[in-house]
Amino acid sequence: MASRRTSYAVKEKLKAVRRAEESNNCVAAREFRVSEKPIRDWRKAKDVGKWQNVLKTQRKVGAGRKSFHPILEQELAEWIRARRQSGITVSTSDIRRRGRTLGQEAQHATEQFRFSSHWCFRFM
Repeated sequence: MASRRTSYAVKEKLKAVRRAEESNNCVAAREFRVSEKPIRDWRKAKDVGKWQNVLKTQRKVGAGRKSFHPILEQELAEWIRARRQSGITVSTSDIRRRGRTLGQEAQHATEQFRFSSHWCFRFM
């Protein structure tokens, strides 16, 4: 039976590399419960400088594309909360339908905004 592959965050890898530099690869491997091979690979990657940009480019809170219709989405989120509190299930088609009606009522530019299923999953 093959073992499962595990991915590690860059910070964890750097901790293991620092520990290996303080003592040796075998000690670091034991402490971080990995084999010696990943420790060797991580040390090589650190020497090459592969992780320098990764640590600088981690996404910040609030990063990403801003909402086109924040007021409409806030009203829609309140509608979803109210339905869920009263014990009514809310499907993605319900959310999309309600979004369209809210957009028409508030006269938002809903012609450009399609309320797609992809948008709905990201909204949730």
